[in-house]
Amino acid sequence: MKTSADILIIGAGLTGVCAGRTLSAAGFDVLIVEASSRIGGRTHSKKIENRIEEQGAEYLHPDHHLRAMKALADHHLNICPETPGSDETWLVSASHQRSASNLEPALIELSRKIDRDVKLIDPDRWITEKNAHLDQPFQDYVDRLGADPGAQEALMAWTATLTGADPRSFSALGILRDFFMFGDTLTALTAAEHRIIGGTQSLATAMVDQANLRVEHDQKVCAIEEERRGYRVTTNTGAVFESRALILTVPFNVLCSMSLPSNILKTAQDQSQRGHANRSAKYWFDSEASFDDRISAAPPALAFMEATGAAGCIIADSGLSTPDSSHPIFEAVALPPKKPSDIRVHYWTEDPLARGAWMTVRPGQASAIDQLWAIGEMNPNFQIGSGDVTPNWSGWMEGALYAGETMALRLIDRPS
Repeated sequence: MKTSADILIIGAGLTGVCAGRTLSAAGFDVLIVEASSRIGGRTHSKKIENRIEEQGAEYLHPDHHLRAMKALADHHLNICPETPGSDETWLVSASHQRSASNLEPALIELSRKIDRDVKLIDPDRWITEKNAHLDQPFQDYVDRLGADPGAQEALMAWTATLTGADPRSFSALGILRDFFMFGDTLTALTAAEHRIIGGTQSLATAMVDQANLRVEHDQKVCAIEEERRGYRVTTNTGAVFESRALILTVPFNVLCSMSLPSNILKTAQDQSQRGHANRSAKYWFDSEASFDDRISAAPPALAFMEATGAAGCIIADSGLSTPDSSHPIFEAVALPPKKPSDIRVHYWTEDPLARGAWMTVRPGQASAIDQLWAIGEMNPNFQIGSGDVTPNWSGWMEGALYAGETMALRLIDRPS
């Protein structure tokens, strides 16, 4: 089977469908090829009885994610008025808990030190000469600041909620990029979080429906070849797709699973094989009683209530639990343990179409990712971008939408 389109988009996550919507509105013939049987990518909303348990992206920040808010308004979707639960967040440390707000003076002092380096971030580039020295393990970076131990513990706990990774494994450059996008460090740590009514996946679904986009499901791309008149894509089913231009939006960790054109640097595929640092899983469980939000620095973990209050969720390293015991993840956030059979777990690390949750860049990966994003600036007919690869709001729904819109506009504005 051979199918042709003006523009081929690989991946029906938020980036792919946003690019498809933008290009379709500009009059282009667009086809999206998706490896799974659903759309949405790592926005994956699972309905359990009368509630939604998000398997991937959960929150957005309406005061900062303006592109996402506009997309919701365009598709008549709304956010929940506020995140359920109390305003108190508990920092769990060893066998005791304390209110994170008690650390405010020391944390403010630490954040001011960090903000001096936050100013070195470039929103359009992953790494530059001015900030390359920040491409070091975040733990090492914070240690060098000589922070108050309590403030450092609080910072590590809060950044665990942003990165889903151990602070020794991810780059300070990546987390300071997050802080920059919010404006400064404290704003990033305390910004108000909201959920999307109907689930995060509803946005991708609405985009596809409203734009009447063509999506070919269950077609996992094996190879992309550059030809004289465009690109030829082969999938695991033997299907062949051809197009004049192509946008590749798959997660960074799976780039290494396909054969790509020769202009893709080997270093980028090597870094994809290495994988980014995020190993987080979501552990959902029925909750007989509500509990305050709480975070832990060691091990990194976050616990919160689902919107209806009927279920709780812990986000923690997928390696913390075993088939026989879930105690470590509940101990981490000072909650009563559950039987493994009573927990609904989604492991992104074991999903072959994602190989990990949201992007958490390791030291040494920023330059390779920067090169991937720059490919589409030089050649709009072949672009690689996603919520992982974008330098703008990387790892967020906002970033996925930015990537899709930016790549579509590169094609629309290309010289004739």
